[in-house]
Amino acid sequence: MKTGLAPRHDLANEGATPFGLTDCKIISPEGFQGNYIWAISGPSTSNGRFAPFDWTNWPNNSHYGLPRKWNFTW
Repeated sequence: MKTGLAPRHDLANEGATPFGLTDCKIISPEGFQGNYIWAISGPSTSNGRFAPFDWTNWPNNSHYGLPRKWNFTW
């Protein structure tokens, strides 16, 4: 399993499964004072080192209400 701040078991060399943690970053102290934030959340790509999580790799797993591919920008 690839490890990091938010490990993803979908990246394992053997026995990969759609399991892992989500990584979230919130920025801008000024935003807190102005009552807004910028955020990104989801399975980490470690700044492009790993492919985004994609449910098409797991066709037999339900993911109702979730995006097909977790590849979000700021």
